[in-house]
Amino acid sequence: MPFFSPEFLDWTRDLPLAVTIRNSSWMLPAIESAHLLGYAGIIGCAVAIDFRILNLGLRRQTAAQIAAQLAPWGAASLGLSIVTGALLFSYKPHTFARNAAFPYKLALVAVAILFHYSLLRWAIRGTMPGNPAKLIAAFSLALWLAVALAGMAVSLELF
Repeated sequence: MPFFSPEFLDWTRDLPLAVTIRNSSWMLPAIESAHLLGYAGIIGCAVAIDFRILNLGLRRQTAAQIAAQLAPWGAASLGLSIVTGALLFSYKPHTFARNAAFPYKLALVAVAILFHYSLLRWAIRGTMPGNPAKLIAAFSLALWLAVALAGMAVSLELF
């Protein structure tokens, strides 16, 4: 069973903005750059928080203080990545749908976001029973690394 229906892929491909992107000499590189910039922002925020929980950096502030200061940057980076990711998908939806790594990237992104805004938040506040914060921070780092590797597999069409 395909991940996306052919009708959805055709509809996405034929959107006016998708057609404009395909016919432009500069839009695709700009969107790809913005997507990577957004992803770098997300990773930077996650790494700063996770490293603090792991006592690897920024020791003058608590993880909760760092998370609060980075929240607007993380949210903006996440929004940028989602919007530009949708635009990249619209560029060649059939190609993405055939890429075996693409559903894994989407799944990993969803899990990483849910993890970041649920378990990691509990770890930051120290409200989990037994407070396994370091394990949660390490898993968060591994998730975001997996997202990056899946993104590379998608872009390089490795599968």
